[in-house]
Amino acid sequence: MRCILGIISFEEVLGKTSINQSFMKTNILLFTVLFAVLSFVETGMAAPNNHTDFLPKYRSQNKNFALTRIDYTSDKMIVHFQYVIDKDGMRVKLPGASTANAWKLFTSSRSGTGLTEYATLKNIKISGALKAAQIEDNNEAEFSAKFGEVLAGEAHFSKLPSTVRSINFSVGTITVCNDLLIKDQNSPMLGTEEQMTANVDRFYRMLNSFSGIDVIKPVSQSVAEAKPTAAKKEKTPTAATTSSKPLSYTPKELVSMEDMECETRVVLRKVYFSDNSAEYAGRVEALKTISIVRDYLKYYTKAQIRLHGHTDIFGNPINNLELSKKRVIAVKQTLVKMGIREERIQILYHGSKQPLPEYSRGGKKNRRVEVEVICN
Repeated sequence: MRCILGIISFEEVLGKTSINQSFMKTNILLFTVLFAVLSFVETGMAAPNNHTDFLPKYRSQNKNFALTRIDYTSDKMIVHFQYVIDKDGMRVKLPGASTANAWKLFTSSRSGTGLTEYATLKNIKISGALKAAQIEDNNEAEFSAKFGEVLAGEAHFSKLPSTVRSINFSVGTITVCNDLLIKDQNSPMLGTEEQMTANVDRFYRMLNSFSGIDVIKPVSQSVAEAKPTAAKKEKTPTAATTSSKPLSYTPKELVSMEDMECETRVVLRKVYFSDNSAEYAGRVEALKTISIVRDYLKYYTKAQIRLHGHTDIFGNPINNLELSKKRVIAVKQTLVKMGIREERIQILYHGSKQPLPEYSRGGKKNRRVEVEVICN
């Protein structure tokens, strides 16, 4: 207002129309630019790049612990977690940021940066009931929980430098999450809230199938599941629905045990076959991948799997169906020779009916076997 009043006062004194108009236009332009810059500072720069990662990518050393989402704000990184109790009456200690067992983010020794950030734990809940709004820095809270209850909360960290692309997460005495991927707002892997919910549900089902834990879902989550949704993401087809339908998606390749998930097909990487043959095309590499499946079944002693056999699109459909059967049996027999009981392995064979979408016109990668964990 002072700037405008100054312009008006000077205009009255000057009294020359041509000079006055030029002077006013210049000052109005400067005022407009200044106002726009101040508005940008107030609204745009106060909270840049706020986004949420609904599909955290990491490796956990404790199958009972999961990261459900990560919120990135202008000054914080908020990690949401869930920990399913596997012992009745178990007492869980949650440390403050200044205690010896404080939860922390830290870079690996090979990175050379030596970055460490300690967590302030907030909104601690057990089965949906709030137990602590915040764990004070110099305090250590202890909670008792029943078998199957879910302890959930948030770990608040300061914003990480933009140069950090992955980091490790030490969860006190509970676990370590290695290689937690840091995603910016432009990452195509942020996912959706629906995918997050599906991942959490899959996490519960795996614990039930492999550890016998009947998870007591948080009340708020159970209510949310009961509500109808406008649209659902297409589920990965299961054996009951895929025997004759072409694939509309490309299953990911098996690289480690973490890639094996409930009711989700995974291609056995480098387990391919020669044309019109059930012999491995590269036996050494094939056995390395099949060994991952063996290790999974030995770690999860109650788990069962389903193997899917396929051929390329060329040739007689009836002969292809028989060939896909021989290929999937070959993988099953390899697992049995590795010490896996035969009754834990189901097989399905599809012939040439399910080529990979990118090889719909033919390709050697169609000659494959997929593995699917059975969780029902």
